[in-house]
Amino acid sequence: MIALVIAALVIVTTLATGLTLVDSWLRARHALVALRRERALLSAGFVPEIAHREIRLRRAGMRAQRPSLLQQQRPCRALRLRGAA
Repeated sequence: MIALVIAALVIVTTLATGLTLVDSWLRARHALVALRRERALLSAGFVPEIAHREIRLRRAGMRAQRPSLLQQQRPCRALRLRGAA
């Protein structure tokens, strides 16, 4: 009985591993095709355009926030070292 359970677990693990490898291979092949297409377009002189879902737009009523006084860059006073020119 234990041998059957172990054999079933080995079979399930083998199937899962095989399916994972096939899925990874298919995804990698698709990514390679996309990269080759992009490289061909770039070599032809086309400039890629960012997909609209990747561009973050501000909401209509929002203005750009000004940094607070603590966040603003202030000039730092340098310490004079004795003997330095």
